[in-house]
Amino acid sequence: MSAANVDAHDRDDDVDDGSLPRPAAADDVIDSSASATAPSCCPICLDPMSRADVLHPIPCPTPGCDYNFCLNCMMGLVASSNDDYCTASDGSRRVKVRLACPSCRCYVAPRRYSGG
Repeated sequence: MSAANVDAHDRDDDVDDGSLPRPAAADDVIDSSASATAPSCCPICLDPMSRADVLHPIPCPTPGCDYNFCLNCMMGLVASSNDDYCTASDGSRRVKVRLACPSCRCYVAPRRYSGG
């Protein structure tokens, strides 16, 4: 940037002609920043992400993974992790599959999220 441009830029910052946009309210900042980075639907259950899911994410414990679990899916996964077997849609019992992050596929310990 040339000296003339720097001087003009500095002068523009000093002048408040009322044309600058108003600062956003606190609620607007939370909603806009959260919606810019959060998916609109849960990739597991395909339900819309709730405001609680966006404001209080349940992150994957793997360092470097930025996936956040939907609260309803996490509650269901933790509840089903207490069973020795899972029941398939045809009624047959199958050996349970370990809980893994859908993004990085690393093991997620259900106890970490169950509060116990």
